[in-house]
Amino acid sequence: MNDNRILFIYPKIKNKPDLKTYAPMAFMYIAAYLENNNYITELVDTRIADFDYKILKEKLSKNPLYAGITAISGFQVKDGMAIAEFIKRFDCNIPVVWGGLHGSLIPEDILANCCVDVVAIGEGEKIAVDLADYFSGKLRNSLDEITNIAYRKGEKIFFTKKKDFATLTQRPMPAWHLIKDNIDNYVIDGSIDILTSRGCPHKCRFCYNESYHKRKWRGRTTEDVLKEVDWVASNMKILIKKINFIDDNFFTNRKRALNICRGVSKKRLTMHVDIRCDYVSKSLLEEIYSYGVNDFYFGIESGSQKVLDLMHKGISVQNIKNTIDIMKQYVIKSVFSFIIGYPGEELVDLLKTLSIARDIYRNIRGASILMNIFTIYPGTYFYNQFKKRLKSYGADSYNWETARNKFWINNKAHLESICTLFRFLNFSPDIIYSGKLKKAISNALHVISKFRVRHGFFNFLVEFRIANYFIQRRSQ
Repeated sequence: MNDNRILFIYPKIKNKPDLKTYAPMAFMYIAAYLENNNYITELVDTRIADFDYKILKEKLSKNPLYAGITAISGFQVKDGMAIAEFIKRFDCNIPVVWGGLHGSLIPEDILANCCVDVVAIGEGEKIAVDLADYFSGKLRNSLDEITNIAYRKGEKIFFTKKKDFATLTQRPMPAWHLIKDNIDNYVIDGSIDILTSRGCPHKCRFCYNESYHKRKWRGRTTEDVLKEVDWVASNMKILIKKINFIDDNFFTNRKRALNICRGVSKKRLTMHVDIRCDYVSKSLLEEIYSYGVNDFYFGIESGSQKVLDLMHKGISVQNIKNTIDIMKQYVIKSVFSFIIGYPGEELVDLLKTLSIARDIYRNIRGASILMNIFTIYPGTYFYNQFKKRLKSYGADSYNWETARNKFWINNKAHLESICTLFRFLNFSPDIIYSGKLKKAISNALHVISKFRVRHGFFNFLVEFRIANYFIQRRSQ
């Protein structure tokens, strides 16, 4: 076993590889910590198009101290498990450490697979160093001395003491050098992701934050963020034109957010931000627009106040309407995201949501609309409720397939057709067929979707039900 090398593997998030994807930020943060403690880190990203298992074999042959895998809920968990099994077949003595949101929220489910040895619960920087010290022999004590992990010993699973999150001050910059040579895979239209804070103080019931971050928000300093922006913009082999701030809640500290935007504007870069509707004001949007923020994401969720209250979203329909009225004054790229099929939503609530979506489409130039069917994720309010009522839902256990099937929704086919309609409204490249036929069908559905949304015709979506069938077949 190599006494100072750690290997990170990023599983696929869907069946097919991506030509472009987001940077593996979690591993980059962890790698920076490990390198500050004299460990060597390597990364294998299976999401990118040119990945081959020969690459993974080559890295494993160097006998790393351990192999780290991360995953969010979904297909990535399934692919991560396949990678863990591959590692153990290659060399059963290489410890497999699992991190990320899914494992942090339900570690016992991950450890049910005997190919996973340790689960890191929560943020992984300190855990990664402690585990490296343990597996290298520098830490002579048992795994019980390492906080915030769960581990397997024989058939038993043990949990160690929990420790609260640390501040984000005085942390090393993410290890961008890990992806510098193939940065083309992570830059989309000249834009790249940067994380400036963690957590969110709000309590949306569909979100993991309340369980994971305990409604705590922690931000990096303005100086620290601008230092990273400057490094990324100056040291990549391709031109960086835009910074995507991917925080859960970038504007929690408004003064800090404005200072960051002001600083980035001096570097002649544009920006993308997510912002809650109850934070929006005309003066705020005018100011950040003047700094170069030309790309917005709004989590609308619903046009029904009843459903917003059920979600504990903490915003009002009036907040949403005010945001729409302000955005009507701009010709600017913006995405408005909705959740339909939420428990307690009735037809009248769905129609209110579709009415808001229609208003956005008709009146905001440059706007895209995302419709998503509510899914129960680990760590959320309904996940905990779901566990208590498994039998009433007709399921034996929670897994991603049962969550994706959304068996708690009576009108799933209709809701899926609505989502597909808006998918074609945005002219998504994920089309059904190849060649001229694909283009013809795609264009026809795009025209139909525009007509339906403009005139509010959301019934009898036969054409989109057929399209959704072929899209799902293609993704299998």
